[in-house]
Amino acid sequence: MKNQQTSKQCPFISVVVPAFNEEKYLGLCLESIRSQAYPKDRLEIIVVDNNSTDRTPQIAKEFGVKVILEKRQGYVFALQKGMDESLGDIIAVTDADTRVSSNWLGVIKEAFRDPGIVAITGRVKLDNKSKFINISTGALYTIFLHVSSFIDKPNLTGFNFAVRKDAFLKVGGLNTLFEMSPDVDLGLR
Repeated sequence: MKNQQTSKQCPFISVVVPAFNEEKYLGLCLESIRSQAYPKDRLEIIVVDNNSTDRTPQIAKEFGVKVILEKRQGYVFALQKGMDESLGDIIAVTDADTRVSSNWLGVIKEAFRDPGIVAITGRVKLDNKSKFINISTGALYTIFLHVSSFIDKPNLTGFNFAVRKDAFLKVGGLNTLFEMSPDVDLGLR
């Protein structure tokens, strides 16, 4: 009974993963999402296949996630399609070559308890063999996020952000004219 109450208290989250020829990484990404301590009945995982020529869609199907085909080539079109087709109150986005932290969905859930929050973004830990590159890149990126917020130009990062579906719809979704960094434009709007 306690798990049912907990489940009902959790917002429904759609995780969107745009993917083009990501057979090498997609399994690790999906495993990191599936292993979250989050009620499975309050979670939808969508992989948007952007015309892959490798095993990307088959791998996604093996994980039992929703697979959508986006024929228009480009990250922005794949991301828009997945976000449009999502059913969740909150849309979380990560890249197919990314592994999310073990508490990723829990952090998202907690952040969105505040009704004034419409979108959040987070840091990333690079999986590079050089500890110096990992630390320096992570530190520089964190500084960038703080400065962006400080000057009232918030930034969302495509490999780690979440947005309320109603806010996403209110601003008209992604601007598909931005072939690069549509997440930055979405964050500003």
